[in-house]
Amino acid sequence: MSEDLAKQLSTHSWTVGDKCMAIWSEDGQCYEAEIEEIDEENGTAAITFAGYGNAEVTPLLNLKHVEEERQEKEDSGSKPVSKKEMIVQQGEYKKKKALKKAQRIKELEQEREDQKVKR
Repeated sequence: MSEDLAKQLSTHSWTVGDKCMAIWSEDGQCYEAEIEEIDEENGTAAITFAGYGNAEVTPLLNLKHVEEERQEKEDSGSKPVSKKEMIVQQGEYKKKKALKKAQRIKELEQEREDQKVKR
């Protein structure tokens, strides 16, 4: 275990109801979340993303303090994204994903149709 991880574990113990920043597995972006349940045995937490309602189980080591994440954004010089912008970005992501899925289904149907014709 690296020093940073050991330091993070020793300096903060998460509790149910804590606000944190967590990475959403669908897009790899960090969003504000609330801890709903903690599994000490596996070192994981069940979280719900604020404003979205998406729930996920994530390792405790991947959680960050809300202030820590904001500080990192300020240090990196990137402009903080407002909640409204995040919702718009997530909507765009979901639209692209749905279009891609629809296109793939269409391709699969076409392949099946082609196979029927060949028989």
